Amino acid sequence: MKKFLGISVFLALVGVMAIVSMNLSDWVMFWAPNKVRDISSEVFQGSFALLLWRYLTRRGLRYLKLPAFNWRNLLFLLPAISQVYWAFDSVFYKTSTPKHLVYSILVVLGIGFGEEMLCRGFAYGYLSRFGIFVGVIGSSVFFGLMHITNAIFGQSISSTIAQIINAAGMGVLACGLMLAMKSIWPAVVMHAINDLPMTIMEVKKMKFGVSPMEILGTTAWAMIPVIFGLLLTLVALIRDTELRAGTSKFDLQVLKLLERMGKRIISEEPKLELPSSKLS
Repeated sequence: MKKFLGISVFLALVGVMAIVSMNLSDWVMFWAPNKVRDISSEVFQGSFALLLWRYLTRRGLRYLKLPAFNWRNLLFLLPAISQVYWAFDSVFYKTSTPKHLVYSILVVLGIGFGEEMLCRGFAYGYLSRFGIFVGVIGSSVFFGLMHITNAIFGQSISSTIAQIINAAGMGVLACGLMLAMKSIWPAVVMHAINDLPMTIMEVKKMKFGVSPMEILGTTAWAMIPVIFGLLLTLVALIRDTELRAGTSKFDLQVLKLLERMGKRIISEEPKLELPSSKLS
């Protein structure tokens, strides 16, 4: 229990420091227009997270490289693609001028970079020392709880709860995608595309809210990326020897259980017996 509380306090402090780092752009770039500062604030946060990742954890730094482009990695991208289709909804086409669209794309790329470096980079790298699944789930919960600050800036409680649940679910998928593709950059792009419709709505000053009853629907919908993310994590553990070297006892127990289940399915597969022919 003490270890859990210690980790929670540490990550909370890191979250506060990350928010402070975002505001550094307002101090350093006071001379720039507000839109430029909006974009740079996320870059500041990502750079801060990258330093934490590099100098405090040093775990998983190989995920900073670009992914290999092959048929297997394309298959891994399918769950991510299924989760970002709504970015090409009518909000994308009917409410955006080229100016708003370009600004929104730059903002979400900054958000994707900043939050992925903090959550899938540093937070996962820190928590994965206690186990791969601890890193995946813990960093995703951390990512979801980061959005609680939106309630402080006027967002409704129900919308904030729904956003926390949805972000945690997407965090599991993003983490699984990073592990399976051995690169954080597909998660950065997925994160950016996923945030694009909401950012466009904010740029256009459009209202968006979630009723308390819709939180249940959000929770059910969030289970889809969670399942995909956990499956991708299992695939990564099976095929990545370096990742398996950092597994905990719990991780190994899960893998052994799946291995036994697979062997049982294969051994119980019915055998086809051909009828013997009679010679005349």
